[in-house]
Amino acid sequence: KEVSGSDLGESQTTNLLKEKGVKIYIGHKGENIPEETDLVVYSDAVKEDNVERVRAKELKIEQKSYFKALGEFANQYELVAVSGTHGKTTTTAMIIDVFEEAGLDPMGVVGSLRAKTKSNFRSGKGKYFIAEADEYMRHFLQFQPKILVITNIEADHLDYYKDLDDVQSAFRELARKVPRDGSIVCNPHDENVKPVLNGVSASIIDYKRLGSSSEFALKVFGKHNRNNAEVALAVSSVAEIDHKVAMEALNKFSGTWRRFDYKGALTTGSFLYDDYAHHPTEIMATLNGAREAYPKKNI
Repeated sequence: KEVSGSDLGESQTTNLLKEKGVKIYIGHKGENIPEETDLVVYSDAVKEDNVERVRAKELKIEQKSYFKALGEFANQYELVAVSGTHGKTTTTAMIIDVFEEAGLDPMGVVGSLRAKTKSNFRSGKGKYFIAEADEYMRHFLQFQPKILVITNIEADHLDYYKDLDDVQSAFRELARKVPRDGSIVCNPHDENVKPVLNGVSASIIDYKRLGSSSEFALKVFGKHNRNNAEVALAVSSVAEIDHKVAMEALNKFSGTWRRFDYKGALTTGSFLYDDYAHHPTEIMATLNGAREAYPKKNI
């Protein structure tokens, strides 16, 4: 495939793509869309009146949202979709690391950059595709997962969803798409998850019963990350990966960009971390993780 693309400004991502040989335009212009283009893939942030989308429409070029295009691609594989209000990114990256360590050579897409590779994408020739499944605007309904992960569910994205019930209705619709011979990895005793499992035909795998967090010697801090590792361990058991291999991969896991991401020490001797947490639950988890890492320091 010949690929080009545009963005409003230069970034780490556009520079990485340039290095890979992708033609990147900075700024949106109609002429960025060549007449012989087969497909235009757009972010939901780019509306129909954008000059490039208008140009594509004039030229009668097919257009797909990013999530629709990703779904069509990922659904050709045995798809592991990682959903949930919190922990999706880290859990997705952990699962990719485990499958990689087990020699399964997975394809993978994460909503951040893996610390290990400084990329959000892993190209693989195996049968598995591991993808972060975003609930915003029901994007994840483009996926047909064989293994569905639900880390947790809370009221979030309330600019789109009416309330928690509305959020749960989207997760329920996704859970019902998992086939009878598929698996849903979750905590079925969680009060917010329980209603989502009504009417599903797939097997329910309780990640809380498959691995004790006391086994872990993780490099990443916090109870939330031990939970993420428990989820990844449960997924590895569904894929029949050796427990010891999975544990080794998880204990070596070095994190993702902007998830309690160590940036360095200041001249004052303070350590600086960058964290993307923006939901109250996530901020609490990050602060608790920081306290665990530095029990005697001011935060």
